[in-house]
Amino acid sequence: MGELGETSPMLPNKTRTRMSYSHAAYRSDDSLRSNSNELRRAHSVPVLTRRDLRMLSLSPMFYNKLYMTEGGSMVSSAFNLASATCGAGVLALPYAMQHCGTLTGTLTLLVVCTLTIYSVFLLTKVSALTKLMTYEELAMDLVGPIAEKLTALVIVVFCWGVAVMYVVVMGDFVVPLIHAAGLSHIIGRRFAMLIFWAFIMFPLSLARKINTLRYASIVGTVSTLLLAGGLIVRFAEEVLENEHPSRVASIVDEAAKANLTRWDAGTLGALATFVFSYCCQPVAPKIYEELQDRSVQRMCLCAFWSMSTCTLVYITTGVFGAMSFGGAINPNVLVNFADHLSSPTAQVAYLGMVVAVTMAFPMTIFPTRDSVVMALGYRADENPVPDWLSSTIAGLLALLALLIGLAVPNIRVLFDLLGGVCGGSLSFVLPALFALRSGYWSLEAMGWRHLTLTWATLIFGVLVCSVGTYNSIESNFF
Repeated sequence: MGELGETSPMLPNKTRTRMSYSHAAYRSDDSLRSNSNELRRAHSVPVLTRRDLRMLSLSPMFYNKLYMTEGGSMVSSAFNLASATCGAGVLALPYAMQHCGTLTGTLTLLVVCTLTIYSVFLLTKVSALTKLMTYEELAMDLVGPIAEKLTALVIVVFCWGVAVMYVVVMGDFVVPLIHAAGLSHIIGRRFAMLIFWAFIMFPLSLARKINTLRYASIVGTVSTLLLAGGLIVRFAEEVLENEHPSRVASIVDEAAKANLTRWDAGTLGALATFVFSYCCQPVAPKIYEELQDRSVQRMCLCAFWSMSTCTLVYITTGVFGAMSFGGAINPNVLVNFADHLSSPTAQVAYLGMVVAVTMAFPMTIFPTRDSVVMALGYRADENPVPDWLSSTIAGLLALLALLIGLAVPNIRVLFDLLGGVCGGSLSFVLPALFALRSGYWSLEAMGWRHLTLTWATLIFGVLVCSVGTYNSIESNFF
């Protein structure tokens, strides 16, 4: 049998089928259920879909985020996927590259990029076959109700954990500002974080709607490009300051600050950082749903160009950051940048990342706020939440993020958890599991190459989760 397509028959004739979880779970008629474990699932569109039933979704804002562009064209979809990918992870790439080597780090980034593109293919293919367009729907229909709740929980933890990370990053960039103002002898790091959070980040978190933050993705993406450019300029300045008579020798001397390969205590954490930097899969089904003339092939092209662009930026940032600062590199490269702000390029890159982090903080608070609101039984169309309750929940979440952020020494701790556990499961384990549980991913239907790559994606995701868990425990408790 040939490969399954979007217009091909779902299953061969006379194939026994089973009721999908999402249909059976909400119908009281036990006759509709099937108890056979050997029956394959056939897709059918119920009269009342999950959206029609308005079932609880724990991460609505995560999928309805404001992207860079609208319209669903190939270009805008690729930009949207890239903007969902680029984020705080770029700040830790130089540190990760320094602790695994520029050659090893580059190869690892290429592997993670390849598996990310393939995981987007898995999600797109399964969505095309099942007509399920969110992670919760896929988990509910293909795995079961418990998997849906666990998936939603992982997404919420990931999203809110990024908010904590932004608080830690904010503490890193306010300290140089305090030093520049000559107030370092009066105001410490934690007090400076509290002031900045109270007067800037906290008010933004209380916004009822996010229209005023609609360009946060554009600011973040442009700031990432400026950071990469700033690191290149910084490396060039280091080369010019080198007193070696030969320019080529000066470049070699500066490049030698970063090893080609390396294994130390930070190497395992580097893998979690790389995976975190590519975590865009939860929004991929939504982008596919909005893609004009959508097809699996067109979505894969979007994923290829967006991930390839991100990889180029990541390699540039990681390699030049490691070569510029060498062994003095900090888990947050902005800390190193703060000591070299004489260059206008560095100033623009630094301030750009400050603005991007500030605007991104409420964008991570909103999904968690809406999750809590919906868990309390409120619905936008039937029973809208009062403004005071929405603001109270958002404020409490922002306050909790601040308190945890004050206790976290640096962002490396968060990367181990978010990149390793949450990123590994969301990026690789769940997409592969959805495909294998769909009923269509057999050797006859998909061929040995797809089956092998799917299992490789699943195994890699389990490996990342295991490494992230081990590294978090080993780094913080032993």
